[in-house]
Amino acid sequence: LWNTGATSESITVTEEGDYSVTVTAPSGCTDVAIISLSRETAPVLSLLTSPSSTLTCEHDEIVITAYADGGVSPYTYSIDGTNFQTSNEFKVTEKGEKMLYVKDAKGCTSYNTINIEEDKVTPSLTVKQPEAVCYGLSVDLTQEEVAGYYYNYYNADKQLIASATVAEGGTYYVSKVNSANGCATELKPINVQIIEQPVLAFEVRQPQCSSDNGALIVSAVNSYSYEIDGVADADITSIEPGRHTVRAVSPEGCRSDAKTFTITKSFELPTFSAVITHPVCVGDLGAIRLVKDESYSYTINGELNGQLNNLPSGDYEIVVITPSGCESDGRVITVRESKVPQPTFSMDVTQPACGMLGKITVRKDESYRVLVNGMADAEMSNLVPGNYEVKVVSPEGCESEPQMAEISEGNGKFKSPVVHDYKACAEEGTIDLSTLVDESEGTLNWYAAASGSALTAFTSFNADAVQNKTYWVTQTDANGCESDRVRVRVEVLKNVDFDLPQDTVVCAGETLIVRLENKPVGSTAVWSESPSVIASNSSAIKLVPNVSETITATVSNGYCEKTKSMQITVADSQVSVTADTVLCGPSDLLLWAQGGETYEWTLADGTQLTDASEFEESVSASMRYVVKITNGRCVSHKTVNVEVVTVPEIDRISPAGAGKVSVVVKEGTQPYQFSVDGMEWQESNVLSNLEDGEEYEVQVIDGHHCQTSTTFVYEGDGLDIPMYFTPNGDGLNDLWEIGGIEKYPDIEIYIYDRFSKLLVKYKGNDWRGWDGFYLGKRMPSTDYWYLIIIPGRKDITGHFTLLNK
Repeated sequence: LWNTGATSESITVTEEGDYSVTVTAPSGCTDVAIISLSRETAPVLSLLTSPSSTLTCEHDEIVITAYADGGVSPYTYSIDGTNFQTSNEFKVTEKGEKMLYVKDAKGCTSYNTINIEEDKVTPSLTVKQPEAVCYGLSVDLTQEEVAGYYYNYYNADKQLIASATVAEGGTYYVSKVNSANGCATELKPINVQIIEQPVLAFEVRQPQCSSDNGALIVSAVNSYSYEIDGVADADITSIEPGRHTVRAVSPEGCRSDAKTFTITKSFELPTFSAVITHPVCVGDLGAIRLVKDESYSYTINGELNGQLNNLPSGDYEIVVITPSGCESDGRVITVRESKVPQPTFSMDVTQPACGMLGKITVRKDESYRVLVNGMADAEMSNLVPGNYEVKVVSPEGCESEPQMAEISEGNGKFKSPVVHDYKACAEEGTIDLSTLVDESEGTLNWYAAASGSALTAFTSFNADAVQNKTYWVTQTDANGCESDRVRVRVEVLKNVDFDLPQDTVVCAGETLIVRLENKPVGSTAVWSESPSVIASNSSAIKLVPNVSETITATVSNGYCEKTKSMQITVADSQVSVTADTVLCGPSDLLLWAQGGETYEWTLADGTQLTDASEFEESVSASMRYVVKITNGRCVSHKTVNVEVVTVPEIDRISPAGAGKVSVVVKEGTQPYQFSVDGMEWQESNVLSNLEDGEEYEVQVIDGHHCQTSTTFVYEGDGLDIPMYFTPNGDGLNDLWEIGGIEKYPDIEIYIYDRFSKLLVKYKGNDWRGWDGFYLGKRMPSTDYWYLIIIPGRKDITGHFTLLNK
């Protein structure tokens, strides 16, 4: 038993003082213990920085030393509030507000903050890369001078060098240094390119012919140009005889050592003769035969070793060329035009018909001979099918252009028509036999037999008469040639018929058997698929329908088929009742049912209510209603669930800032929606844009669409309380200020941290806004809480955010 009256093994206390506990054993023996509790004072923390509180390039690390006073030593320290250490020194390399903590031997903690500034002015550097230079020249790495800065230069190993002038290629580095604070950029590369001296190697190609010049064959880079006898960009492929000096020049202008060479001269002139064959007939071509050294090649009108045969009339320039490339003088040779005109002719082709062979008739000059497929005086009558080339030849031997004659097949019979057989179920109407012919080109002739019989006079048949007949058909062309006979079969089959019962009405769950009547012997039946079918065969189907449906039966004799349907109506599917309902508090409800002949309403526990189809019920609690509906011999049971829910209540309306109130709702079902005077609805319970002295109606709708409302007069406190402020000295939101406070000279304002520690207190006209400091120290970025007391009004509480940025 504790002196506080508690009887548990342990208690929780919040006040210092003496606490006693009496323990009683089962035997009745007792013992008393006393515990004294006292509240310790938390230590006070002060902070110093070394060498200063500002980071610079020369001092980019600051040591913060924490000094503790009060509490119970020894102390431990932390810069993050989590990891504590015995050392009171902390090194920082980044600017910003730093919060340090101290914990004494009793576990009591406190904190203090210090702001670390930064004054690092690091220069920027854009490197000017030097131009590439030829071998033997030096390169100056010097960058553009900037007041207040100087440059350091480094070799490829990033070692400082004394001079900015270098003679070797490679990568060097430069750094720009601020003369005031020693801040330097990182090393940036300077690429030095020394272009190697071009190397010139060549062979001299001497001229072979009297008109040729010499040339140099070089083994150097293709991008080099050449300087001959001091002339830049010289042509090394055509050099006149004499002694010359040459240099190679790279694209960068670097020149090789000079070399000398000599071009000599040689003479050689080839000759030839020509034999000409002139054309005789118009359209013929001529030819030229060259008489020359076998080793010579030639050109004809500039074409090397061009065609010398089949030459049209005209002039041709011939040049012969020695193996060494020396050319002769050009000689023009003329091929004369032909004089004899090309003969012409015309012809007619007679195609074979009804057993006859083909014939070609040629009309020509009497002096001309006829060639058929290359043969003179060939037979041109009784020609078998095939292709024939026909030409005529003049006495001078000139041939005409050939003409082609095609003799087609001549078997004496016209091709037969393309037909199809007719096979169908009996139906009313007449079928024309010509509709069974797919392709024809002549006059159709119908026969009753494959041979012999005369033409039939009928050309159609009755489609409703069962029959199995064969017809024969030919076609005749314009010359009277008749094709072979083609067979056409006509088969008309007996159609299918049967009977289904009339449409019927059944009760839900009732078994129904549907039988086919008058189904042809040997036919088969296929029933439509349905989940209510439990058995079926070719003559009947057994089913238990729960919903109205249509079933179909298709009867087939193997070729003809017929489909009929039957409508099955389930009486229960026509019944309907009141839907499940949610009521907003106790209410009157109309319950109804329809689709039956009689009705019997009860509660879920069997309590009898009424036998009317509809009735009005006063419902004060959630209920379940059951109605028995009878329709002839069919009975169905339906259930109506009615849920009575609580109506939302407006508990209170509280000020929430200038022109705002907060609506607190109890009961009902979330989520809620809110509206002022029936205007726009919102999910937030804070209503805005209210005017002092005006009366408003607040409306609330809950998740079940249950609604409540109340009216109030907005008196307003006229206070505009900001949600955050930024005390960074930029002149914007540097103070946490409450608008409209001047109307309340007796107002009291309290500001707390997140540990409920009171930081500042203001009263009436003392308020000038809070600057974010406590005991001369800037407070960290976080949320803070306020309490505003206005005499005669309800206290105003809330929180806001301090942002150090």
